[in-house]
Amino acid sequence: MESYLKVLNCLGKEANLRIYRMLTLQRELCVCELEEALRLPQYAVSRALKNLVDCGLVEKRKQGPWRLYSLKRQADRFLDGLETLCRQNLPDFYSDMRRLKMKPDLRMKKLKKTL
Repeated sequence: MESYLKVLNCLGKEANLRIYRMLTLQRELCVCELEEALRLPQYAVSRALKNLVDCGLVEKRKQGPWRLYSLKRQADRFLDGLETLCRQNLPDFYSDMRRLKMKPDLRMKKLKKTL
């Protein structure tokens, strides 16, 4: 029960919930992609991702200069139901996804700027 309360508390913050929703439909995303799609500053996206990792919903992996974030796969009916609910009922989600799809090669552009 305590772990569910922790998850619900985490998803009670708008940025956390929007990122979680995006990750239910995208395999993995980096901070720069989420910044662009959500129109949030880097620190806000990073803080939200840390919250999601800390409550056990999201995992990260390193690939070159990137930290890529994805949903942590768990065999849990509660979390499955939560993912389904999130896919259906967040009004800002469609504009977030549209902005993300407009920048399909954002990671590569950012990488080229740093080289």
